[in-house]
Formats: sequence, structure tokens, C-alpha cells
Amino acid sequence: MTEIKTKIEISDLPKEVPDYKNSAESKEALTEKWLTNWIKDAIKNKKIKTYSLLPIKSKLAYYLGVSIGTVQNAIRYMEDKGIVESKQRIGTYIISGEKKVSVPHKLTGKRDLTIKQLLYFIVDNELNIGDKIPSIRSMAKMLSLSTNTVRLSIEHLVSKGILKTNIKDKEIFYTVEKIPEIKGNLKLETRTLASKIEEEILKFIKENFKAGDKFLTHHELAKKFNVSVKTTHDAIKTLINKGYLVSRRGQYGTIVVKTSQKESLMPKPEMTIFAPAAQAAIYRYEKIKNYIKQIITQEFDLGEKLPSMQDLAKRTEVSTNTIKKALHDLAKEGYIGFSRGRYGGSFVINIPENQESAAFRWLAVSKKYVTK
Repeated sequence: MTEIKTKIEISDLPKEVPDYKNSAESKEALTEKWLTNWIKDAIKNKKIKTYSLLPIKSKLAYYLGVSIGTVQNAIRYMEDKGIVESKQRIGTYIISGEKKVSVPHKLTGKRDLTIKQLLYFIVDNELNIGDKIPSIRSMAKMLSLSTNTVRLSIEHLVSKGILKTNIKDKEIFYTVEKIPEIKGNLKLETRTLASKIEEEILKFIKENFKAGDKFLTHHELAKKFNVSVKTTHDAIKTLINKGYLVSRRGQYGTIVVKTSQKESLMPKPEMTIFAPAAQAAIYRYEKIKNYIKQIITQEFDLGEKLPSMQDLAKRTEVSTNTIKKALHDLAKEGYIGFSRGRYGGSFVINIPENQESAAFRWLAVSKKYVTK
């Protein structure tokens, strides 16, 4: 891969962002067009070069006032068109017109399978140019998939000129623009990346570990197999369910309990006296939820914005993920509301009763919050 020398800053991007509110197109499609057009113009005017690194997705999402998922999907469209390429632990860089760089462990995902299923649907049902395909919701039910996966697949086919987006009376529907030429059959590699890594990790365990050994961390595995931490997390979770590994809190980490049907390990005391990580996480976020209730009562009025998740995590000495779970629970209970965009955050919409918050003093996480 050509060395990445230039990092594009948010300040380099156009000041005028897409008009998401007054367009019938999806946010993903608008974001993709906006970013693609800017890249092409900037390269033409020699403001940027190929292999320049785009800002991280979270910064792009904040700048545009959309979710990270929207930016992620827009970048997927751009990857399909050969505008950008994403690489683990590097980021997303511009390749526009350059030879694509292969991403390690690239396997067929749900969207790839869905795209092929949609193509076969057009051919098998003998649809003609101009014919309307079923709605996204109907196709999702038909294929037993999420509406988001089907929507992304349909918009990919729109970008390839197979389908066309139509808008009538503010309703969006899709029609056939070109009859696909299908080669081969519908049989396609159906393994996900996580299942592939699961196989490789299991082989690694059998060749290098014995029952009772402490296993590598998720970060160490991600580095070894050149995949994301989330992918290794999903693979490890499956191996735990299959009984090859057990995960416990603190210094014990993840332990190998089985390498084959012949060699397995009976649970040690340290595997039984501590709650599993999932149970411990629930216990912790319940305590944090009640602590946040208490500070809402004591420190905030209706309509006021709560501190960021990072600030709350620092204040309560827990992870931002625990804070996130607690805030979502409080939202379900009607105490806080969320707002997205650059001026968004968590806002107080109801004040808990004083006696209720006082009843939870004993649940404080840190010693400094315990009333003696």
C-alpha cells in the first residue's frame, strides 16, 4: 500500500452540509454524494491527493449532525464505487482511481448475500424494466433479514444502476432500471468474518494451549489475526458458549477450559466465586443508574443537560459503556431524553422523588460516594 502522508481535517471539508430534513433521499445516500463530490473536486483542484486519510467516522458524524452508523454506511457505498478504502487500525483513505488494496480476511457479509438474493429475485420473478419491487419491509420479511440490511443492499443496486429510486407523494419506492445478468448459482460463501476467526482461534487454542491456561486478551487476538476487537469479541463469545473458554472478571481473564473432548477442566474456585462478566456488568450499571438519579435530584433542573458520558464515567470510575446502559435505562423510565447532533446530549425531562434517590445511597460505586 502507498504510504499515507496527508490527513484531512474537519476544517478542510465544505462548510455547507447536506440538507437532510428537506430531502426524500436517505441520509446515507446524501452523505455519500456530498463526500464523493467533494473528494473528486478536491483532487481535481489539487487540494488533496489519493491516499489522504479521512477524518475518523465519529468526527464526521458530529460535523454532519448524523449518527456514526449513517457515516459508516455512506463510506460502504463509497468503497463499492472505488472512491475510498478502509483498513483496520489505519482508517479510511482515498483511492479514487487507484488499484484497490485488499483488506485481510475479507469474507462475504450479510449485505453481499442479500444483494445476490435481490438479483435472483428480479430474474426469478421475471420482472421487467420499470417494474416495482416489494417494499423494504416486505423484502426483509421475505428474506428473514433486518430492514437495514435490505435497505443497504437495495441502495447498493441503485448505485450500480440495477434499481432506480422513485419518489411519489413523499413515498419512496424502487423500480427495475436494468435486468441483471447473473452468472453461476445462488450458492455463496455464507461464513461471516467472526465465524472464520472463530475457527482460526479454536485451531490456535488446540495447537498452543492446554486446559487451565490463561488465554489472550481480545486486543491481543485482534492484533494477531489482523481484525477488529469487536470481531474477536464475537468469536470468543461463541467459543465460550461452546465450552472451550470461560471468561471471568479481574485478574483471571479468559481461561481455556477445553481443547478437545478428551481434555477439559473442571471449574476452579476462582471461576465460581465471581459472577460472570455479563452479570457483573448488569449489577454495576444498576448501581450507576441509581447514582445518576441521585445527582439529577440534587444538582439538576428540568431541561438541563447532563454531563457527557466521558465525564460521568470519570466521576463514577466506571466505563462509558456502563454509563450508556444506565442512561438508556433512565430514558426508559422517563427521567432523561436524548438529542442528537452537535448540540445534542442527555437532558433531564423528569425529576426523581427525593426519598427514592436517598434510598439508593448505599449503592454508590466508589467509596467517596458512600455516606458514613
